[in-house]
Amino acid sequence: MNPVLRVLKNSTALSLTVLLERAITFFLPWYVARVMGSEVYGGYSTAMTFVVIGSGFAYWGLDQLLPREVARDRGRAGAFLANAGVVGGAASILTAVVMIVVVHFLRYPTDVRNLIYLGIVCILLPRAEATLCEAAVNGLERMEWIVAVRFPVALARVVGSIFLLSRGFGIQVLLVVLAVYHLSMCGLYLLIFNRFVPGFRLHFDRLLMRTLAIQAIPLVMTISIGETSKQLDRVFLSKLWEVGSVGIYSTGIMLVQVMYMLAPAIMNALYPALSRVYLGARERFSRLVSQLFKLLFVGIFPIALTIITFADLAILLVFGQEYAPSIAVLRIYALGIVPSFVARLMYRTILASNNERLTVRIVLVNSVTILLLNGLLIPRFGVRGAAVSAACTELVGLVQNLFYVSRRAARFDFDRALLRPVACVLASVLVYLGIVQLKLPATRITLIGLVEWSFPLAWIVSLAMFVVALVASRTITRQDLALLSITRRRPGQDKPE
Repeated sequence: MNPVLRVLKNSTALSLTVLLERAITFFLPWYVARVMGSEVYGGYSTAMTFVVIGSGFAYWGLDQLLPREVARDRGRAGAFLANAGVVGGAASILTAVVMIVVVHFLRYPTDVRNLIYLGIVCILLPRAEATLCEAAVNGLERMEWIVAVRFPVALARVVGSIFLLSRGFGIQVLLVVLAVYHLSMCGLYLLIFNRFVPGFRLHFDRLLMRTLAIQAIPLVMTISIGETSKQLDRVFLSKLWEVGSVGIYSTGIMLVQVMYMLAPAIMNALYPALSRVYLGARERFSRLVSQLFKLLFVGIFPIALTIITFADLAILLVFGQEYAPSIAVLRIYALGIVPSFVARLMYRTILASNNERLTVRIVLVNSVTILLLNGLLIPRFGVRGAAVSAACTELVGLVQNLFYVSRRAARFDFDRALLRPVACVLASVLVYLGIVQLKLPATRITLIGLVEWSFPLAWIVSLAMFVVALVASRTITRQDLALLSITRRRPGQDKPE
C-alpha cells in the first residue's frame, strides 16, 4: 500500500476508534459528576491523577520506543514485546511502592488516600502491559486490531461500571473495573499476535532486555517528568483549595482531554512511517514533516474554536448549573489545543530522527514553566489559574519542539507550514473577538439558562474568514488536496514510490 495512504488509513482508523471509545466512556465520568456530585468526582479525579503520574514511570518510555523498533524490524516483534513487558512490569511494581510512600506523606483525607492506594495497586501493572501490547501493534501498523479490541472492551467497561454503581457499590469499583479492562485488552492483543503474526514468539533475551531499558532512559525521563508536571494542577488544587475544586476543574477540561486522546491515535499512525522515511530520504522527511504540520495546524484550529464557542452549552447541558464555573476553565484550556497537537507531531519527529535525548531538555523546561505558573496562579485564581498555566505551557512546548526540529531533525518550512497558517488564524480570531464584543442579547433556554448568541455568530463568520484567508494566502496547495484525495483511491490504484 502507498505509504501516504497507509498513514491516512491508520490515523483514520485509530481516530474513529478513539472517538467511538471516548463517546462511550464519556458516560462514566458524566455519570459520576452529574449523579454523585463534584466532591465524589473530585476524589475519583484525584486518585486517577496519581495513577497517570505513576504510569509515566511504569511504561519506562517503552510505549514510545517499541513502535519505532518494531517498525524497523517486524520479524522481532515477539522478542521486543516480551522483553519490554518484563522491563515495564518491574518498573510498574517499583513505581507502585514509591508512590504509596509519597501519597502517605501528602496526608490526604483517609477516604481519598485509600482511593489513591487502590488505583496505584490495581491499575499500574495491567495498564503498562496493555499499553506495551498496543505499542507493538502500532509498530506493526495493524491499527484495525486496535479497533477490534478497544471498542468492545471499553463498552463492557462502561456498562459494567455504571451497573455496579447503580447497584450501590462505591466509587472504588471504578478502579477495579479499570484494572480488569486493561487485563482484558492485554490478553486479547496476545491472542491476536499468536493468531495473525507469522512466527510470533515471546522470546526472552537478557541482552535485549537491558538494551531496551537503557535506550528508553531518555524517554522515561521525558514522559514521567512531563506527565507528572501535567498533573500538578490537580495536586495544587486538591491541597491549596479543596477536593471539590478538582471536580470542577476536571469537568472543565474533560472535553479537551477527549480531544487530546485523538492526538496519540494520529501520532501513533504517523510515527512508524516517519521513522522509516527518515532512514531513507532526509529531504523527503523534511517535506513530509512540514506538510503534516501545516495540515494538522489548519485542521485543528476550527475544532478548538468550536469548543470555545459552545463551552457554555456543553457544560450546562451535560453537567448542570453546579458546574457553571467549569465554563471559563474549558474556554481557557481549549486555547492550548492547537499548540498541543502540532507540538506532539514535532515530538514524534524528534524521536523518529533518533534525537530522543533532546526531549529531556524540552520536558524539563515545560516542567519548570508549569510549576512556576501553577505556584503563581492557582493560589490566587484557583481553577482558572490552573487552566491558564496549562495553556501557556503547551505554547512553550511548541516553541521548543519547533526549535529543535529545525536545528537537528529536518529543514522545516516556516513560511508555508507556520507563518501562513498563523496569519490566517490571526485574521479569523480578530473577526471573532470583534463580533463577540458586540454583546448581542442573550436568550434563556430551558434547563440551560442564558445563552449569548454573539458567540455562535462570531464562530460562523470567523470560520468563513479563516477559509477565505487560507485560499487567498495559498496556504493550502494542490499538493495538499492531492494528499487528501488519495484516500478515495483503492489500494491497487496507488503508484509505488
